[in-house]
Amino acid sequence: MVQKDLNTGAMEHIWKTVAKTDKDGQEFIHYTGIAELNFLYFTGFVDTRKYTLEEWQKAFLDARLPNGTYKVKKEQWMAKKHFRYNGPVDKPFKPLEDLEEREYAEAEITNILKNKIIPSTSVDEKTILGYIGHYKSRGLIVDGRMKMDKTTKRDIHNLLEMYPSPLRVLQVNVQKVREQQASGKVEKDEGDKAQLTTSQFIAHQQQDRIAAAQLSSLLKTGAAPSRPQAARPQTPQPAQDKGLSLKDLQRARTRTHKI
Repeated sequence: MVQKDLNTGAMEHIWKTVAKTDKDGQEFIHYTGIAELNFLYFTGFVDTRKYTLEEWQKAFLDARLPNGTYKVKKEQWMAKKHFRYNGPVDKPFKPLEDLEEREYAEAEITNILKNKIIPSTSVDEKTILGYIGHYKSRGLIVDGRMKMDKTTKRDIHNLLEMYPSPLRVLQVNVQKVREQQASGKVEKDEGDKAQLTTSQFIAHQQQDRIAAAQLSSLLKTGAAPSRPQAARPQTPQPAQDKGLSLKDLQRARTRTHKI
């Protein structure tokens, strides 16, 4: 019940932030194409643990116009509230800082793969777990033990940078804003005007505004860190609430604990 109320309020706020009015006085959110829907999915707006990209795309078919754009009415937008992610947002896993350079038992490596790396990347679980065999073939795992060195940590770091999961993108953005707000570098009431850019791509301003609104909402309500979580490939993540701007999303970076 509480989650439903949070989602309703969040979706209402996003609507007020980005909806436009046509010549007939009807309010709507306009998407120029499916790429904009994909952006929201890959940046953590959608709970990707529950819904696939295809399910998210199909949810907008009732708003699709003959020219391939989307004109979403308020009732159509609100009907999608169950897609929105509003769970805990933990600090992102940072291999270069969080992994100690020491010898790990094979069971420890498996645990790191399952609980840290798999949730943080869009690469499928089978491929990630296959790294155990890869490490063995390279002679990195001997007698059930593996030496974690700078090169291996860098390889893991590069994997997560190139193929982050949607939740990881969200974690990174939330952590950046938390740090900037704590340091006083970010005003909590700045306007949502700048575009959100990342090393992977530059998004449309409307989608950035939705992302900023989602992120802000998570910071304000149910986004308190929990136990380990993580996150999909080559794309950034969302936010929500009047206290967070796109400028907040633009300036940032993170920190965590040692494993």
